[in-house]
Amino acid sequence: MEESLELSVLNFFSLSTEVRYAPSGIKNLNQHYCLPNSAEISGEEEFVDWRMAWTDEGLLCDVKVEQPVGYVDAKRPRDGDSIELFIDTRDFKGAGYNTKYCHHFFFLPKKADGAVAGEITNFRSDDAHDLCDPLLLFCDTKIQANTYQMRIHIHRDALVGFNPEFGRIGFSYRVNCFQGPTQHFSVTSTDVVKIEEQPSLWASLGLGKCKQ
Repeated sequence: MEESLELSVLNFFSLSTEVRYAPSGIKNLNQHYCLPNSAEISGEEEFVDWRMAWTDEGLLCDVKVEQPVGYVDAKRPRDGDSIELFIDTRDFKGAGYNTKYCHHFFFLPKKADGAVAGEITNFRSDDAHDLCDPLLLFCDTKIQANTYQMRIHIHRDALVGFNPEFGRIGFSYRVNCFQGPTQHFSVTSTDVVKIEEQPSLWASLGLGKCKQ
């Protein structure tokens, strides 16, 4: 008996939404900053609340993960509990590889090998940039028994080509749980391609100047 091929809406349509502007020093991103949850249409288990804003200093995310923290690995973040972000500051969908405007960052809920964050972008051409200084990647994590909350700030100096006047960025994330589920934004776990190498699959996020 042949296995059936399961497809989601994300296999046919790209995801786009808007990210609001937030003033510098904002303490909490409320529900107006929530990103839509693509797990609802991808069939993945939903356990992440993701709120995001752009600021004059860069990008800001408040993330709540409804899973316990176990093993972390700075050298192989995907093997343990981690958050990965994929950002293309020019949102170019025509290339089948990472350009110098693409970035792959990881953030850990607790320190491993002296690190909690870093850039691990993989380039396949001369169109590349130097990996950013980890000091430009900030994360503050509060861990509880079965959940953790992380505030992530990516300074604009870590984002090659970042210019809010351009109006949009390419974006996706992957939240990994050690011996647990994985949740993506804009793709599904069953996609055979590597999301970190396919910016054409990342969502388009408009940088809106909407204020409350």
